[in-house]
Amino acid sequence: MKTLILVRHAKAEHGSPSLDDFDRPLNHRGKHDASAMAKRFKETGVRVDALISSPAVRALSTAEDFAMEINLPIQTDERIYEAGLRDLLAVVRELDDRHSSVMLAGHNPGMSDLLHYLAGGNCVNLPTAAVAVIELPQESWRNIPVGKGVLKSISSPKE
Repeated sequence: MKTLILVRHAKAEHGSPSLDDFDRPLNHRGKHDASAMAKRFKETGVRVDALISSPAVRALSTAEDFAMEINLPIQTDERIYEAGLRDLLAVVRELDDRHSSVMLAGHNPGMSDLLHYLAGGNCVNLPTAAVAVIELPQESWRNIPVGKGVLKSISSPKE
């Protein structure tokens, strides 16, 4: 059994002509929501073996709050930034099988697409700072099939 935790980055500053999309920081609400969701996630007691984030500023800032709460280092993977479903599946399928539970911090629409692919089409799109916990009935990350995951929980700051 594997567990994949998807975290969509918190609310970011709107684009600015002088600021590259990659460098957009969290806005005030995003900073608050990332911290609150990280604390809420810690209270669930879900174990995480590895935390992998997009290196984009807004995703990495969100991941830092989770890393602090669950006491894990952050690994970054450039493929998560602007990733579609295919790229995210490649990241997941290359995870080390020693890890039974992994958290990915990234961006929409890719994160919501991955949620839909793994847990079926009835899932909602992930709002900013949302956390989805998916149980996967495989022993290896390499064998992740479509629609066989079980969405154990989904939470967002507005709940």
